[in-house]
Amino acid sequence: MATGFNLAGLSEYVNEHSQPIIRRSILEGKTISLIDIMPNVKHKSTINRIEGDLVILPGNCGFAPSGSTALDQREMEVCPLKINEQYCAEDLTTKYVNTMLKAGHEDAIPFEAQLVDEKVQLIQDAIETLVWQGDTSSASASINKCDGFFKTLSGDTGVSTIVGYTGITQANAIALVDEMIDNIDVDVINANNLTIFMGFAEVRAYARAFRTLNRYNAQPINEDEGDQFRLVVDGTNVTIQGVKGLNGTGKAMLSPADNLVFGTDLLDESSKYVIKYDEFENQVKAAAYWKMGVQAKWARYVVVYNG
Repeated sequence: MATGFNLAGLSEYVNEHSQPIIRRSILEGKTISLIDIMPNVKHKSTINRIEGDLVILPGNCGFAPSGSTALDQREMEVCPLKINEQYCAEDLTTKYVNTMLKAGHEDAIPFEAQLVDEKVQLIQDAIETLVWQGDTSSASASINKCDGFFKTLSGDTGVSTIVGYTGITQANAIALVDEMIDNIDVDVINANNLTIFMGFAEVRAYARAFRTLNRYNAQPINEDEGDQFRLVVDGTNVTIQGVKGLNGTGKAMLSPADNLVFGTDLLDESSKYVIKYDEFENQVKAAAYWKMGVQAKWARYVVVYNG
């Protein structure tokens, strides 16, 4: 074979590992690893909720029912997505040979795995962006295939919206974060996973503002977590989490992390990653198929700043 490596083996490798590959692509992005996952959603499904109140009565004889329990639902809708790519076999040969000739790589990862790892990272990044910035009404092809959290929850009367700021900067970051925390619903104010999601630059702006106050007696950055863009708001149970999907937006969202839900058909065979070699065209063709959507279980537990 002119390519210098077994392209048929490339297809065999990917087909053998198709489900683990697509699982890594979808589930191991930063945001998805922190929020709830709703699997096996084909098109539309429901998040079933139960809520009620408790009425305590005097302990006398008789039975006097009081209080109520409400059953309702929120709809989760997923979008079918795919990637289709094609590589010239000769171009892959160059990459393969260069990889194998690097010093110290006698036991290098197989070329198939390297190619797949690159695609997995790119799919993770694309999903991360769609989860937050997705907007089917946008003119941008990179985000208009599916609605993300901000678009899905826009106009929902239960969501609390923070206004009166121009961006998230060193000058206003502390005040903005404090106001978001002040507006969280009292029912979840003691939740152990209250999280403010924002872009990396905004996390840095908050950390810089904190340092500028000379508050050396407090430590907003968790030990060994500075590289994860993860901060704890001093004196609270709220974590600030930087996510790549919000970079460049100037937006922020506060919610219990498990109140945010990512829907997917991951457990279904329609989610897959495949590579085939066409020896007539001397082309390697790759495709990935998956479905995704987002929703909040309770809109009233969400506070947003729209930038």
